[in-house]
Amino acid sequence: MLKTTKRRRAELKDVETVDQIVFEQAAPFFRDSLNPRGASFAVRPVIEQIVAGSTPELSGNQSRFLIRRGLITAAGTLAFPILGRWLNESAE
Repeated sequence: MLKTTKRRRAELKDVETVDQIVFEQAAPFFRDSLNPRGASFAVRPVIEQIVAGSTPELSGNQSRFLIRRGLITAAGTLAFPILGRWLNESAE
């Protein structure tokens, strides 16, 4: 984006544009992330609880599974907040 506009610095207004690009291009990744192969539990409801501000009770295996896949941090928060936005908007 900066290259096409021949700028060296991003501005705050650029963030929304970049977020929208990520939002559109990452949709297949988000869908796959919420329905991963090999999961022994339903991932989407867990992520939905985190997005809603709850702290779901996770077993050690569940927590490790989500951390290894880059969905949550060790603190139990979303690893990338735009997933929460996508989840909210895709549910509408």
